Amino acid sequence: MISVLMALSGASGAVVARHVGANDEEGANLATLQAVILMTLSSGALGIVGFMFAEPLMRLAGADAMVLPSAVAYARIIFAGLIAMELLPSIGGMLNTAGAPQIRLTMTLWMMGTQLVLEPLLTLRFGLAGAASAVVAANAAGMVWGLGVLLSGRAAIRIDVHNLRLDFPTMGRIVRVALPS
Repeated sequence: MISVLMALSGASGAVVARHVGANDEEGANLATLQAVILMTLSSGALGIVGFMFAEPLMRLAGADAMVLPSAVAYARIIFAGLIAMELLPSIGGMLNTAGAPQIRLTMTLWMMGTQLVLEPLLTLRFGLAGAASAVVAANAAGMVWGLGVLLSGRAAIRIDVHNLRLDFPTMGRIVRVALPS
């Protein structure tokens, strides 16, 4: 399931990079917005499927009766947070291709700093479910910071909420680039 999202993420960066390379700021911004929408919808849908089918998926992965309850709980938390866990690297990748790797690094620092604080606290308090929650929360912290940068216009690419609409040709271009992956 994650490989689909990885392909879309890489394709999003490629489409954004094409517009940045052509000095097409409007096209790059539109591609960024459409990629964020596409990644949110895709990871949200896969997250729902994964959440609903966590137990059969864990059985398929080889979880035995002893670890199955913990594995299912962990998987459901991860699937519930899949949007944050996918948007973090996707936004970071698009920022990299737009020539702003320092912003991706800052997003990663937000994520790592949050995880360093939350992981021991939540794991000690809630066990494996706490560990999963810390991972999701840390990714959400980095994602929120990255979205804030895109919304504020502090990067070479941005999201303009006034242009918030679905653009199926741009989404189709992203999907076509992702298909070979």
